[in-house]
Amino acid sequence: MSVGRWGHSATLLEDGRVLIVGGKERPYGSVPSTEIFDPINNSWSSAGNTLQPRGEGHTAILLNNGRVLITGGTEDNSSELYDPNENKWSYANNMMEPRKWASATLLPDGKVIIVGGDDASRSGSKELDSAEIYDPSTNK
Repeated sequence: MSVGRWGHSATLLEDGRVLIVGGKERPYGSVPSTEIFDPINNSWSSAGNTLQPRGEGHTAILLNNGRVLITGGTEDNSSELYDPNENKWSYANNMMEPRKWASATLLPDGKVIIVGGDDASRSGSKELDSAEIYDPSTNK
């Protein structure tokens, strides 16, 4: 990788490449860059920067349409989508609450349920006992 990082996410794309997002290279700050590993060519390439730097605690999940939903890991409730066909980032609709360390699961109908995590807008830790559903067909 071009940047050493920890606390990042790694998502297997439909074509067998792996998307690496965010993380940290020091105890402070977030790495805004993303990279793609191509196992066939044994090479790394840039996937640009996320729209919001995503440090530790974000989640990434491959959607049925081939895009990747990135959410959490910031002090706000922003989410974004990565389109590997266009190598492009765009905003997704915001979550209801800013979450860190939440779980994301792709449901059989293609929606994503985001469960729990910590309230990322507070210092310290306040666990969340709520869940949200993201619908890629409406981007809400």
